[in-house]
Amino acid sequence: NSHTATLRMRGRPKVVLARNYEEAMALYEKYADKLTAECSDEEFMALFEQYPEFDDLDDAFVEMEEEVTDTICHYVDEHLEDFVSVVKDKE
Repeated sequence: NSHTATLRMRGRPKVVLARNYEEAMALYEKYADKLTAECSDEEFMALFEQYPEFDDLDDAFVEMEEEVTDTICHYVDEHLEDFVSVVKDKE
């Protein structure tokens, strides 16, 4: 059934994203101290070599980065008041 196949294909990115999110969070929690520590650009780039577990997640994100970024931008545009407060200067 072509309709069922189309629905399955549309559903796949959500499943992959959820799986990747859960894996990424587990890795983040495991290495949070190192990942959130202040570091130089060189030290940050060295993290890629220190934590190869992130490779598959990084590859998956690169494949969907444009779509994810577009979705986030639209969400922020639609909910701008949740992200910023505009304060007029009294002068």
